[in-house]
Amino acid sequence: MKKPVQNADACKAAMIKELNRWIKHGAWKRMPLSESRNLLKSKWVLKWKMIGGSKDVKGRLVAQGFQDRQSISTFAGTTSRWGQRIIIALATQFGWPLYSADISEAFLRGITFEELSKEDSSQPLRVVEIALPMGTEELLQSFPGYEGYNSGTECLSLLKPGFGLKDAPRLWNAALQRVLRKCGLCAVQTDRQLFVKHKNGKLILALSVHVDDIKMTGLDDEIKAVLKTLSEHFDELKLERDNFEHLGLKHVLESDGSRSISQEHYVKELRFISEAECRNDVEVSPAVRSQFMSLLGGIAWTVQTRPDIAVFTSALQRKLQAPSGKDVVHLNRVLAYLKRKPLKMTYKKVEQIGRAHV
Repeated sequence: MKKPVQNADACKAAMIKELNRWIKHGAWKRMPLSESRNLLKSKWVLKWKMIGGSKDVKGRLVAQGFQDRQSISTFAGTTSRWGQRIIIALATQFGWPLYSADISEAFLRGITFEELSKEDSSQPLRVVEIALPMGTEELLQSFPGYEGYNSGTECLSLLKPGFGLKDAPRLWNAALQRVLRKCGLCAVQTDRQLFVKHKNGKLILALSVHVDDIKMTGLDDEIKAVLKTLSEHFDELKLERDNFEHLGLKHVLESDGSRSISQEHYVKELRFISEAECRNDVEVSPAVRSQFMSLLGGIAWTVQTRPDIAVFTSALQRKLQAPSGKDVVHLNRVLAYLKRKPLKMTYKKVEQIGRAHV
């Protein structure tokens, strides 16, 4: 965040709100610094965001997970691209509403390390502590139970993972799956983050999970019941219906009942790489290589709605280890094409066709 000093009051308020979130979810407890076994540093990430319709500072306390010395099993609950498409296709075919739901503070709502150890005996009990960033001690002391907290002699033992830890997505997904099972949903065999519910042999609801973003379609009453249960467990959800942006894809319900998805707004944000220092078959500098990797990753994400560039993206991905100046030029050309030829993908209802007689 730029100029935090000029926005000191807003930053302080944002940090207090973030500390309150960790405390509210029971994510840590005080412990002597001398007893710590896997101590990680942490830092503040402060950004301007639209909160409640107005611009405000959002603060996030992030553990420096790269310092973690404990070997852990990592996992991120993300549905496949075809799983995302199935949700849209079902909504279109059956004329069902399409919802996007966002769960806030998801990682802090995950199951605890102790719960994970009990559920999976192959996982050792997680031990990890964090040291607060400089200047945070006084803010923490303002909370009941943390009076007199001294960062020189104390640290915070984590009971569940927060932002920055590699296993945070896994423990959050475990908590979410508990609730989805309670709603009568079960994961399909080919995509464990795509959930369905049947009644009397008929599909009545389908839901996809991408970390803390949920997309679902189904019968109205079934959707309402699931949303009610999710809200009871994870507080108020950020809900949007039919027309919304989800995972960088803009969803639109057209007047004829078809649904379209596009990434035009996303493509507009992608920037060309300067070719000033690029020579045909000469490997680019580390700085340009980093830009190449970033832009190629962004372009690869658009293949969801732009299959026309899939072959070019695949070819350039083979150059990731040592891209040349020529590869940078080719990547810029693909981006130029995306910007020049905007497209959208449309899902239409398929009318039932009678069985052909031979």
